[in-house]
Amino acid sequence: MAANPKLGEAVAGGAIIPDAVDELAKAADAKTGRLPHELISATEGLTADQTTDVVDRFIEERIDVDEVEERFRQQMAARTVRGYRNRGLAGIAIEGPDPLIDAMWAHLGQAADARYQALGGRDTSLEDRETLEHRRFDAARVMLTGGDASESEPSIYTGGRPSVVIAVDGDQLFGTPDKPVVATQIGTGPIPTELLEQYMATAPISILLKGRDGAPLWLGRTRRNASDKQFLALAVRDRGCVLCRASINQCQAHHLMPWTAPGQGRTDVDQLALLCQRCHGDLHHRNHTLYRQRRPGGKPLWATRPATPNETPRAKPQRRQNE
Repeated sequence: MAANPKLGEAVAGGAIIPDAVDELAKAADAKTGRLPHELISATEGLTADQTTDVVDRFIEERIDVDEVEERFRQQMAARTVRGYRNRGLAGIAIEGPDPLIDAMWAHLGQAADARYQALGGRDTSLEDRETLEHRRFDAARVMLTGGDASESEPSIYTGGRPSVVIAVDGDQLFGTPDKPVVATQIGTGPIPTELLEQYMATAPISILLKGRDGAPLWLGRTRRNASDKQFLALAVRDRGCVLCRASINQCQAHHLMPWTAPGQGRTDVDQLALLCQRCHGDLHHRNHTLYRQRRPGGKPLWATRPATPNETPRAKPQRRQNE
């Protein structure tokens, strides 16, 4: 606070909440403790989670490639696997480079989502739904034991949704001596060139080009569910749940105007947003609407409000016990 009088004034006046100060501190100069004035202004009126997102992006845009490489080497040297048993429940903990753990988690999320869809998705009655933790456990069991994926349990590798998403600017793709490549793994942060090369050499590559004339991938009312390419576009734009910042591997594409509402939602990229299963269910349970909140001098942020009759989805029929 002593190094940033403007921050102290913003906190004292209520423009910045105290819980956001720790997040801002991550971007402070290591020697002087000073924060850029534009960053302080950009976080006024935000929640702690929103501040985290703004600060993380601010740091990513200015990160040094050597710092990314060194952090990755340290995480590789410290990688461990630990088994433990607590109250009769076996567990396993994996420690190592964040991008690789994120890739492992992506497989679990993909299989858990496939299981959710196989059981009927949101059309399944509340009484018949398995919890997300239950589905993740089953997915981990299949992954670690190699099976069995019998009955209605989907394979860990089914589905075409991208599990790891890498974002890199076109003018940085090949790098130059004065501008080395700094790629970002969505949900994890900047990754070293070594890992980017491994992804490019071994993974299927999809390229998303965004022009100035508007976003691509419009599907209108021709289909209800977002395509894999649309999900890729949302992953790059939203980077995870727009409300709680949960990883993209836990997210679903949400229609801003519900598909079954009188307003007839469209499956267009600008009419979709990523929500994790918990936030998605809570939004529908409370009959709220997700929208972009315009901020003077700042970029739009996502917020919620009660839905209007035109935005209220049609009630779903409950499945009978004998069905």
